[in-house]
Amino acid sequence: MTETSETMEQLDFKIPQTWERKEVEIEKIIIDEELQSGVVAPTYKSVSHLGMLFQEVVLVGQEDMYKIVAGRRRVQAARQAGLSTVPALVLQAGTPDAVLATITVVENMNRRPNPAVEAEALSIMMAAYKWSRQDIADHLGIPISHIKSSLKLFKLIPEFFDQLKDGRITLAVAKALRELPAEKQRELLGEEKLTLSTVLGALRTKKLEHFVPAELFRLPEQTGEDEVDGLIKEALAKLERAASITRNGKKESLEEAIKALRREEAHV
Repeated sequence: MTETSETMEQLDFKIPQTWERKEVEIEKIIIDEELQSGVVAPTYKSVSHLGMLFQEVVLVGQEDMYKIVAGRRRVQAARQAGLSTVPALVLQAGTPDAVLATITVVENMNRRPNPAVEAEALSIMMAAYKWSRQDIADHLGIPISHIKSSLKLFKLIPEFFDQLKDGRITLAVAKALRELPAEKQRELLGEEKLTLSTVLGALRTKKLEHFVPAELFRLPEQTGEDEVDGLIKEALAKLERAASITRNGKKESLEEAIKALRREEAHV
């Protein structure tokens, strides 16, 4: 049984227009080099619990054997889990290497998850099965760090979460936004084109507000230009003095250093 893709005719380079989807015996799949167990372990966990769900591998025929184009980790995990066959997309023998490379890139690209959809799915699973983050990691082979990072996306306000889900903001922007409190996020909603640099600027301001007391830069009313320059220089000098405390072998944070500076000034 073969399938023909009409879209293939639109490509400028020649690619096999027929392939076959079938269950292929693992014994007939050539594994040139074994992956380290640590690399295969996460995939093995999901395969051993759920089988090869939505994990079709790409192979190319080689006499009575098959060479892996995409899915070496999945094939190795399936073999370790005791599966006898794997679902595969089998390409014709003699397919040019450039075409195989193209298929590998497209196959990997199409498996990229939508981070917001994934976060929602994780939340649904945890609620339905009463699973913790560690349970998900143990049963499905998903790194615990990835789970924690995904669930942190719920720190986004609903408007930005929906934008991530729809692809209107990137994951990098979303990760920066989630570090801001809700009120700061809402201030950025009006941005016509929200960039990562804009969000990082807001994030730096938030962190600076945490460490540097506002009174260091508060100016009195009716202040002349020369006085403003003097006050700014004085504030910067105080900040530099506070920062120097943290560089003199003491473990205090900048916030604690500023408190120490205030105590010194109080005794002058």
